[in-house]
Amino acid sequence: GTIITNGGLGDSSGSLTINGNLGSLTVGAAHAPGHNLALALHVNATLGKLIVFGQITGAVTVGGDLKMMRVADTGNAGSLVSAPITVHGGIGSAILSDGNISANIIADGSIASFNLARGNVEPSATIQSNLKTINNFRITGGGQYGMLGSLLAANSVNESIDISGNLGDGTDPASITADSGKLFRIRGSILANASIFVNGALGLLEVDGNIAAGATVTAHPLTKLKVIGTNAGKINGT
Repeated sequence: GTIITNGGLGDSSGSLTINGNLGSLTVGAAHAPGHNLALALHVNATLGKLIVFGQITGAVTVGGDLKMMRVADTGNAGSLVSAPITVHGGIGSAILSDGNISANIIADGSIASFNLARGNVEPSATIQSNLKTINNFRITGGGQYGMLGSLLAANSVNESIDISGNLGDGTDPASITADSGKLFRIRGSILANASIFVNGALGLLEVDGNIAAGATVTAHPLTKLKVIGTNAGKINGT
């Protein structure tokens, strides 16, 4: 089935439960500010498409796979996702733009592709695959947008990461965890209290800025490290 709303859907006191599959849910089809997914959404099986032209302020739970998620804030830039998204299967494609992620997005299965444009993953937020891999993760839009929270996939194999800004904010802990990686590109700096931990091999870590004192990078091995700025961090690469 398909559900489309021109405006928002519900409020913080409401909930919607789908006992089975849902082909597509579109919220805010009129593309007007303030049309948010505000209620608690429960889809007990597979959700084909979740499209929100606004913000997600109510918790989303999917019992199976979430094949595609698209969230774009048409109002003022702020918290694009401020309530947790929990998927008990995998996430196929996630494309989010023009706002920050301040709540957890967690899948039990793989996350094939995760793209955030013109927004931060805030210190309060974790993007995570509990059991499998995150294949490709990107933050784009310029140096002011970074990974300030956690990107966790302890079983992730040959992961690729590209972050247009910093890893960490220099105060709060920030982390990237994977089993192995091909290319991790940090176009800003790795700041104090930020860490990268790869249980196996990392082919290339490329940092356009600095690796600050108090930052840690661990891989077994770190095949190649390229830092354009200064490297004052702790590198465990054997």
